[in-house]
Amino acid sequence: MEIITRQTLANDAVNQWANQYRIGKGPVSDSEKVETYSKLKSLGNHPDPNSVDKIIGNGSWTRVPFCSECGSEDNDFVISIADADESMELCEDCIDKIHRMVKEYRGVDRCIA
Repeated sequence: MEIITRQTLANDAVNQWANQYRIGKGPVSDSEKVETYSKLKSLGNHPDPNSVDKIIGNGSWTRVPFCSECGSEDNDFVISIADADESMELCEDCIDKIHRMVKEYRGVDRCIA
């Protein structure tokens, strides 16, 4: 499990950019991609997400994923639960719902026993 925020996405943007455009893994024919990589790298390890958006030209690299359960898109963070094949991202409201369900189950379980 991991928490995903705009900041965690911004922190990883330079690595994601390098992987997507194969920078450092042989010749890159698109000098614009290399220039963008250099600009991202110059922001350091903890870049402002707005600066990353400005360099890339849009907010797609720092946009927190939508919630897999309820579909909400405007989240400060999600928790990603992943295995090798798939992942699920859960917003705070859905995490709270899970917590309430567990508490309710524990309450019912104790009453029955």
